[in-house]
Amino acid sequence: MELTYPWFCRELQAKLDAHRAGTYHYSCFSDNEKDFWIIDANCPEGRPTRELIMVLDNTAYHKGANCLLKSKTKDEIASLLRDNGISQIAVSKVDGTEMNYLVPAPNDNG
Repeated sequence: MELTYPWFCRELQAKLDAHRAGTYHYSCFSDNEKDFWIIDANCPEGRPTRELIMVLDNTAYHKGANCLLKSKTKDEIASLLRDNGISQIAVSKVDGTEMNYLVPAPNDNG
């Protein structure tokens, strides 16, 4: 994602520029749409102007999952996470606060 997001922003900016010029008519952009990509003195190679928010879930039809989590118990999921080196999950909220969740050890009911 780190490599593809800047490319995606540049592509969207090109379509937005074409929309503003009147040459891109199949558009979901509004007339006052904020830029996706900006080039300025601080970053002459350009940078995205928006943050990417990724939402991860355990939907079975998404590709890349090695197991179906909906068929697992909480203890099995915790063991799977710990087996893969994950002992804590941090979630940054929109208001800037961060929530930290410890992955329980097997048979830890706390």
